[in-house]
This record gives sequence, structure tokens and C-alpha cells, in this order.
Amino acid sequence: MDTENQIRQTIYDAIVEINHSLGADQRLICSPDTVLIGNGKLDSLQLLNLTLTVEGNIERVFRQSISVTEAALLGDELTPLTVTDLAKRIEKQLDVALHA
Repeated sequence: MDTENQIRQTIYDAIVEINHSLGADQRLICSPDTVLIGNGKLDSLQLLNLTLTVEGNIERVFRQSISVTEAALLGDELTPLTVTDLAKRIEKQLDVALHA
């Protein structure tokens, strides 16, 4: 499995975990096109829990500590952030961290 797909899987794992605490109308789908930020489904605390869960999964899988919250917030506030967008941002951070 390539790096982006591994990252995407860590995001899906976090979505599954967070979905346990969400109501049926708030649950996220594990899909590359799922909007994480800008969909109005998650409040700020739920979004923080999601990003911290992804962060822990990344650290466990890649043995590298990065700020997923920073990666999530790097873009334009008006543009929704999808699973694929977040995976690409995390991949860039991992690449920088591994080559530093």
C-alpha cells in the first residue's frame, strides 16, 4: 500500500472511531470525497477529536509525530477539506519530517 493510501486508511480508522460518538445524522462516510471541514456536520470539539485521533493513528503507523490539526487548517477557510485533501497535506508533512 502506498503512503497516501496508508494515510487515507488512518483517517478512515479515525472516522469509524469518532462515528461511535456521533448521532446518525452527523456520522461521516469513509470515502475519499467525504468533507471533513466545511460540511457543518462536526462541531469544533468533534473536529478536534477527529484530528487528534488521526494524529495518534499517524504516529502509530508511521512512527512520526506531526500536527494533523495544522495540516487540516492550512487551506482556505471557504474551501471544504476532504479526506483526500487531508491525506495529501499529511503526506507532505510526513515527507518534510522524514527528510529533515
